[in-house]
Amino acid sequence: MDNAKNGAKIPLKTIDIKTKSFIANGNEYFIEMGGISMERFIEYEKLQVELGYGVTFIQLYDAIKEGYEMCNKQRFADLAVKLYNILQGVKTFEERRTPAFELCALFINTKDENRAIINKDMIAAKLNDWEKEGMDAVPFFQLAVSSLQSFSTAYNVAIQIASELDKLGKKKNQQKPPKSI
Repeated sequence: MDNAKNGAKIPLKTIDIKTKSFIANGNEYFIEMGGISMERFIEYEKLQVELGYGVTFIQLYDAIKEGYEMCNKQRFADLAVKLYNILQGVKTFEERRTPAFELCALFINTKDENRAIINKDMIAAKLNDWEKEGMDAVPFFQLAVSSLQSFSTAYNVAIQIASELDKLGKKKNQQKPPKSI
């Protein structure tokens, strides 16, 4: 694909994800997927829902089908969450931003950027740099989707560990002999 600029065709600039850095609009950006601050994680959670429910019609079909199956199994709380997420994705379709880019802005940073905070202006500045540079969108989508998988894996492991610790705690409390009077 080419990016037209003043009538001339200029090829899109593709970042090499393996190098973990790139230049856009004169700023050097670093891809840092190791950790994330609490503020950025809260924003991440919002964006992953948008990304997950606003991508393709087949995904929307699959989500509705899954909701139908939840209804048949009388899993109404799960169904309510599923339907809410679908509605949020559909409601904003016409005014849709691209959550994949915004999600990437949470872990693609400049050298001097404060990694503990994030706001709409910081995200907008990054997206502006990437657009002005004529960046290819595909690597950003790849990074966004891969982040969903790695965070969900880590989150599931954390939940499983917490559940096991809870079970051990309950088991330990049940094994205590009753106190005598």
